[in-house]
Amino acid sequence: MRLPSQQQGVALLLLLFLLAAVGSSLLLRELKAREQSALRQQRSAEALLTARAALVAYSLTQPNAGGVPLQLPCPYLSTSLGEGIAASSCAHGEVGRLPWRTLGIQNPLDGWGETLWYTRDSNFRAPASGRLLNSDLRATLQVYQNDGTTLAMAAGDEAAAILFAPGPGIYGQDRSNLWNAAAFLEARAGRNNATTGGPYIQGSLDASFNDQLLIISASDWLDRLKQRFASEIKLALESYRATHGYYPAPARISDARCSDNRQNSGSSTDWCPSVVGECRGILPQTDESYTAINYPTWFRNNLWHRAVYYTVGGTASCGALTVQRSGQADSHPSVLFILPGTPQANIARIAATQTTSSVVSTNLSDYLEDAANQDGWGGAADDVYVWPTASSNDRLFTIP
Repeated sequence: MRLPSQQQGVALLLLLFLLAAVGSSLLLRELKAREQSALRQQRSAEALLTARAALVAYSLTQPNAGGVPLQLPCPYLSTSLGEGIAASSCAHGEVGRLPWRTLGIQNPLDGWGETLWYTRDSNFRAPASGRLLNSDLRATLQVYQNDGTTLAMAAGDEAAAILFAPGPGIYGQDRSNLWNAAAFLEARAGRNNATTGGPYIQGSLDASFNDQLLIISASDWLDRLKQRFASEIKLALESYRATHGYYPAPARISDARCSDNRQNSGSSTDWCPSVVGECRGILPQTDESYTAINYPTWFRNNLWHRAVYYTVGGTASCGALTVQRSGQADSHPSVLFILPGTPQANIARIAATQTTSSVVSTNLSDYLEDAANQDGWGGAADDVYVWPTASSNDRLFTIP
């Protein structure tokens, strides 16, 4: 006959087994929930990357529609123009849904099946008289870290656009109105992602905040499009050489026709010309005889030439060019040009509010970041250049 104490021991053992089974079940359920949440967040991240790639593709095709690379669309603010179509106008930093149909893609839903949200800096809208769209622009949209006081980007690296994956609804959000940003995007530490113009917040994901952000800084945005600009410059220079047998000489940024903010109009004698015998300067708009160089219309009208450092070598007037790059032998191209990034830190190349009478800085260090490349407009300039460092947002291109 089993003793009562033995029966109690068996019962206790069974209870322990039961508790262990329940605990294991709850743990597995918790791990599975976390795994599913992580998977959904990964899908949201992929949707954000898809949207960014679509914005790049959209911007690169803008010249075909009479626009300019760097140009960003308004958000999708209503169905009045059709589902997924960008509004024809919008306020600075206005928050709306991603205009996926305007971008030519399927609606890239986040991991919870929600449409992405989007805002853009109005500096990157279509250019207008006296307000050009080129690398002299600074973005102004600010994003803060979780504490609400620390900026997520360095000065000069503010956001040109922000993409939001809203995630699932949280307590108190009524999403019956699809155009109410506050029902999809959260606030924290005094910053609100649904506020027109911001400032916005990239908070830690938790029960009260689940917005996933992809910030497109102005320098990142320009960098993604520089290859297009470089290709257009090379085509124009090669076309000129094919006709004349040589590359055009640089222009001088100190020439008032080269530093002003007037779009091309009137006589080409008012445009920025080459200077015979000049070895270092900026891209010219015309040669010394005022024959226009064949840049695309959008490039010419937005004065892209003005910020591009340009030098020729191996001519009767100019010595050989040398490009030094770590781990590689020095090269000696015929032509070298450097595309700067957007202004960094507190640098302002041109007045924040541009007019046709605005003039740009003539200080090369306001454009190029590597010290060895900043002497090209000075009297002590040499013809030795270094490949931009990893921390630089300049891009150097050559023609052999």
